[in-house]
Amino acid sequence: MSPQLNRESLRLSDGPWLKTHPAEEELGIHFKTLYQLKKDGFLEPIKHFIRASTGKKAPILWNIEACKEVQARFAAPVRGGSK
Repeated sequence: MSPQLNRESLRLSDGPWLKTHPAEEELGIHFKTLYQLKKDGFLEPIKHFIRASTGKKAPILWNIEACKEVQARFAAPVRGGSK
C-alpha cells in the first residue's frame, strides 16, 4: 500500500512561470543572481522554481510573482553602516 500524497503540497503557485532569461528581464536581476538566491535558500522548489523536465540540463521555470515577493523583502544597502 502506497502512502497518499498531499496534493496541496504538490500544487504549483499561481502566476506566470518563465524560463531563466525572460525571468531575469522581468525581475530586473541577472540570471546569476537568480541561481544564487536559489542556492542560498531564498527561493524554494515548487514555490519559486521548478525544473521543466527530468535531467540535469533541463530548463528551470521561475514563478515571477513568488520571486517578486522575495525581492520585496530585501532592503537596500546602507552606506557607512550603522553607527
